[in-house]
Amino acid sequence: MNKKIIGFRVVGGYGTSEVGEISVTASREQLDYNEHTIKVLKKKMEEVKEEIKELLVKQYENIVTLKDYFVFKNEFGKLNFPNSMVLTTTNLIKQSDINLSNFKYSFMKMPNDRQLFHFFFESKRYGKKTHSRYSDKSFEGGYEALKRNSNLLYVEGEFIRKVSKQSYLKNMYSTYFIISKRNLCESYMRSEISELFNVHLHKLVDDNGKPVEKRGRKAKGPKA
Repeated sequence: MNKKIIGFRVVGGYGTSEVGEISVTASREQLDYNEHTIKVLKKKMEEVKEEIKELLVKQYENIVTLKDYFVFKNEFGKLNFPNSMVLTTTNLIKQSDINLSNFKYSFMKMPNDRQLFHFFFESKRYGKKTHSRYSDKSFEGGYEALKRNSNLLYVEGEFIRKVSKQSYLKNMYSTYFIISKRNLCESYMRSEISELFNVHLHKLVDDNGKPVEKRGRKAKGPKA
Protein backbone atom coordinates (compact mmCIF):
# COMPACT_ATOMS: atom_id res chain seq x y z
CA MET A 1 0.00 0.00 0.00
CA ASN A 2 1.23 3.49 -0.79
CA LYS A 3 2.90 4.95 2.32
CA LYS A 4 1.66 8.42 1.41
CA ILE A 5 -1.87 7.22 2.10
CA ILE A 6 -0.94 6.20 5.64
CA GLY A 7 1.16 9.22 6.63
CA PHE A 8 2.31 7.97 10.02
CA ARG A 9 4.50 5.34 11.65
CA VAL A 10 3.73 3.24 14.71
CA VAL A 11 5.21 0.08 16.18
CA GLY A 12 2.89 -2.55 17.61
CA GLY A 13 -0.32 -0.98 16.30
CA TYR A 14 -3.37 -2.82 15.02
CA GLY A 15 -6.79 -2.12 13.58
CA THR A 16 -10.22 -3.76 13.73
CA SER A 17 -12.97 -4.44 11.21
CA GLU A 18 -16.40 -6.02 11.19
CA VAL A 19 -16.79 -9.70 10.31
CA GLY A 20 -17.08 -10.07 6.56
CA GLU A 21 -15.99 -6.50 5.90
CA ILE A 22 -12.67 -7.61 4.42
CA SER A 23 -11.60 -10.78 2.61
CA VAL A 24 -9.17 -13.41 3.87
CA THR A 25 -7.37 -16.26 2.15
CA ALA A 26 -8.72 -19.82 2.18
CA SER A 27 -6.44 -20.71 5.09
CA ARG A 28 -7.81 -17.66 6.98
CA GLU A 29 -4.26 -16.87 8.09
CA GLN A 30 -3.87 -13.61 6.18
CA LEU A 31 -5.76 -10.97 4.27
CA ASP A 32 -6.75 -11.41 0.66
CA TYR A 33 -5.65 -8.11 -0.86
CA ASN A 34 -8.28 -7.94 -3.54
CA GLU A 35 -9.77 -4.69 -4.83
CA HIS A 36 -12.56 -4.63 -2.20
CA THR A 37 -10.19 -5.28 0.74
CA ILE A 38 -7.77 -2.59 -0.38
CA LYS A 39 -10.63 -0.10 -0.73
CA VAL A 40 -11.87 -0.88 2.81
CA LEU A 41 -8.35 -0.61 4.28
CA LYS A 42 -7.77 2.75 2.60
CA LYS A 43 -11.04 4.05 4.00
CA LYS A 44 -10.12 2.90 7.51
CA MET A 45 -6.69 4.49 7.21
CA GLU A 46 -8.30 7.80 6.31
CA GLU A 47 -10.55 7.48 9.36
CA VAL A 48 -7.52 6.78 11.56
CA LYS A 49 -5.71 9.80 10.11
CA GLU A 50 -8.62 12.09 10.94
CA GLU A 51 -8.79 10.78 14.50
CA ILE A 52 -5.04 11.26 14.95
CA LYS A 53 -5.33 14.83 13.65
CA GLU A 54 -7.99 15.56 16.29
CA LEU A 55 -5.82 14.04 19.04
CA LEU A 56 -2.78 16.09 17.95
CA VAL A 57 -4.74 19.34 17.96
CA LYS A 58 -6.11 18.50 21.42
CA GLN A 59 -2.62 17.66 22.71
CA TYR A 60 -1.38 21.13 21.76
CA GLU A 61 -4.46 23.12 22.77
CA ASN A 62 -3.02 24.33 26.08
CA ILE A 63 0.39 25.78 25.16
CA VAL A 64 1.02 28.45 27.81
CA THR A 65 4.67 28.65 28.90
CA LEU A 66 7.94 28.92 27.01
CA LYS A 67 8.64 25.29 27.87
CA ASP A 68 5.29 24.25 26.34
CA TYR A 69 6.09 26.29 23.25
CA PHE A 70 9.56 24.81 22.64
CA VAL A 71 8.34 21.27 23.27
CA PHE A 72 5.67 21.96 20.66
CA LYS A 73 8.18 23.38 18.18
CA ASN A 74 10.80 20.66 18.61
CA GLU A 75 8.60 17.60 19.09
CA PHE A 76 5.77 18.55 16.78
CA GLY A 77 4.00 15.55 15.27
CA LYS A 78 4.68 13.17 18.15
CA LEU A 79 1.41 11.97 19.66
CA ASN A 80 1.91 10.86 23.28
CA PHE A 81 -0.28 8.23 24.92
CA PRO A 82 -0.73 7.55 28.68
CA ASN A 83 1.08 4.19 28.40
CA SER A 84 4.26 6.02 27.23
CA MET A 85 3.67 4.91 23.65
CA VAL A 86 4.57 7.58 21.07
CA LEU A 87 3.06 7.78 17.60
CA THR A 88 5.28 9.66 15.16
CA THR A 89 3.25 11.29 12.41
CA THR A 90 4.39 12.93 9.19
CA ASN A 91 2.60 15.81 7.51
CA LEU A 92 -0.82 15.03 8.99
CA ILE A 93 -1.17 18.59 10.28
CA LYS A 94 0.87 21.77 10.03
CA GLN A 95 2.12 23.86 12.93
CA SER A 96 0.03 26.70 11.54
CA ASP A 97 -3.09 24.59 12.25
CA ILE A 98 -2.44 24.83 16.01
CA ASN A 99 -4.22 27.48 18.07
CA LEU A 100 -1.63 29.35 20.17
CA SER A 101 -4.06 31.84 21.74
CA ASN A 102 -3.27 30.58 25.28
CA PHE A 103 0.48 31.07 24.83
CA LYS A 104 1.67 33.93 27.08
CA TYR A 105 3.81 35.52 24.38
CA SER A 106 1.63 34.96 21.33
CA PHE A 107 1.44 38.74 20.79
CA MET A 108 5.13 39.11 19.99
CA LYS A 109 7.86 37.80 17.73
CA MET A 110 9.24 34.66 19.32
CA PRO A 111 12.95 33.80 18.89
CA ASN A 112 13.90 30.18 18.30
CA ASP A 113 15.43 28.04 21.05
CA ARG A 114 19.05 28.73 20.08
CA GLN A 115 18.54 32.49 19.88
CA LEU A 116 16.84 32.57 23.26
CA PHE A 117 19.57 30.48 24.89
CA HIS A 118 22.34 32.77 23.62
CA PHE A 119 20.38 35.82 24.72
CA PHE A 120 20.11 34.69 28.35
CA PHE A 121 23.30 32.65 28.71
CA GLU A 122 26.90 32.47 27.59
CA SER A 123 28.95 29.30 27.35
CA LYS A 124 32.59 28.35 26.98
CA ARG A 125 34.20 25.03 26.16
CA TYR A 126 36.87 23.49 28.41
CA GLY A 127 38.68 20.17 28.62
CA LYS A 128 40.32 18.17 25.87
CA LYS A 129 41.51 20.35 23.01
CA THR A 130 40.49 19.54 19.48
CA HIS A 131 42.35 20.60 16.35
CA SER A 132 39.29 20.48 14.12
CA ARG A 133 38.33 23.84 12.66
CA TYR A 134 34.69 22.73 12.77
CA SER A 135 34.58 22.27 16.55
CA ASP A 136 32.50 24.84 18.41
CA LYS A 137 34.02 26.97 21.16
CA SER A 138 30.57 27.55 22.66
CA PHE A 139 27.50 25.38 23.16
CA GLU A 140 24.96 25.80 20.35
CA GLY A 141 22.01 25.96 22.77
CA GLY A 142 19.31 24.00 20.95
CA TYR A 143 16.41 22.45 22.87
CA GLU A 144 17.29 18.89 21.82
CA ALA A 145 20.97 19.44 22.59
CA LEU A 146 20.11 20.66 26.10
CA LYS A 147 18.21 17.44 26.75
CA ARG A 148 20.80 15.19 25.11
CA ASN A 149 24.13 16.45 26.50
CA SER A 150 25.34 15.66 30.01
CA ASN A 151 28.55 17.75 29.83
CA LEU A 152 26.77 21.06 30.48
CA LEU A 153 27.64 22.71 33.79
CA TYR A 154 25.86 25.82 35.05
CA VAL A 155 27.62 28.23 37.43
CA GLU A 156 26.43 31.34 39.23
CA GLY A 157 28.82 34.19 38.63
CA GLU A 158 32.34 33.69 37.30
CA PHE A 159 33.87 30.26 36.75
CA ILE A 160 37.06 30.25 38.84
CA ARG A 161 39.61 28.08 37.12
CA LYS A 162 41.71 25.80 39.28
CA VAL A 163 44.00 23.00 38.11
CA SER A 164 42.44 20.35 40.37
CA LYS A 165 38.90 21.35 39.42
CA GLN A 166 39.59 21.40 35.68
CA SER A 167 41.51 18.13 35.85
CA TYR A 168 38.58 16.43 37.58
CA LEU A 169 36.04 17.77 35.07
CA LYS A 170 38.27 16.88 32.12
CA ASN A 171 38.63 13.33 33.44
CA MET A 172 34.86 13.04 33.90
CA TYR A 173 33.66 14.67 30.67
CA SER A 174 36.71 14.97 28.40
CA THR A 175 35.13 18.11 26.91
CA TYR A 176 32.57 20.18 28.81
CA PHE A 177 30.80 23.54 28.65
CA ILE A 178 30.50 26.07 31.45
CA ILE A 179 27.23 27.97 31.19
CA SER A 180 26.50 31.21 33.04
CA LYS A 181 23.91 33.97 32.90
CA ARG A 182 24.52 37.10 30.88
CA ASN A 183 24.05 40.49 32.51
CA LEU A 184 20.90 41.72 30.81
CA CYS A 185 21.12 45.08 32.59
CA GLU A 186 24.14 46.25 30.59
CA SER A 187 23.32 49.17 28.29
CA TYR A 188 24.60 47.36 25.19
CA MET A 189 21.86 44.75 25.65
CA ARG A 190 19.17 47.25 24.63
CA SER A 191 19.90 46.97 20.93
CA GLU A 192 20.04 43.17 21.19
CA ILE A 193 16.64 43.11 22.92
CA SER A 194 15.24 45.40 20.24
CA GLU A 195 16.49 43.19 17.40
CA LEU A 196 15.63 39.84 18.92
CA PHE A 197 12.10 40.66 20.02
CA ASN A 198 11.33 43.27 17.37
CA VAL A 199 10.51 46.04 19.84
CA HIS A 200 11.27 49.77 19.91
CA LEU A 201 14.77 50.63 21.15
CA HIS A 202 13.74 53.44 23.51
CA LYS A 203 10.37 52.20 24.73
CA LEU A 204 9.77 48.48 25.12
CA VAL A 205 6.04 48.57 26.01
CA ASP A 206 3.12 50.90 25.47
CA ASP A 207 0.67 52.08 28.15
CA ASN A 208 -1.16 48.76 27.95
CA GLY A 209 1.97 46.71 28.48
CA LYS A 210 2.21 45.54 24.86
CA PRO A 211 5.56 45.64 22.99
CA VAL A 212 6.15 48.76 20.90
CA GLU A 213 6.92 47.80 17.29
CA LYS A 214 10.21 48.79 15.71
CA ARG A 215 9.69 51.53 13.15
CA GLY A 216 9.30 50.13 9.65
CA ARG A 217 8.71 46.58 10.84
CA LYS A 218 5.55 44.84 11.88
CA ALA A 219 5.49 42.78 15.04
CA LYS A 220 4.78 39.11 14.45
CA GLY A 221 3.41 36.32 16.57
CA PRO A 222 5.20 32.99 17.00
CA LYS A 223 6.25 31.59 13.65
CA ALA A 224 4.90 28.10 13.21
